[in-house]
Amino acid sequence: MPCILFLRTGELPYWQLDTPHAVVLAGLEADQAHIFDPAIEEAPVSVSQGDLLLAWSHSEYT
Repeated sequence: MPCILFLRTGELPYWQLDTPHAVVLAGLEADQAHIFDPAIEEAPVSVSQGDLLLAWSHSEYT
């Protein structure tokens, strides 16, 4: 089931601005997370799980 993650974009490598944001987690693989980001036309975007966890930690994993 997809879930919405609240995070800081500054920890995501494809973002250039650090701002609060929300994404939808679409899936996980060994070391990659696939997310739908409403600010990005490409879907889904793949990021490392480490980057995603760091970005998500700013909202205390909400």
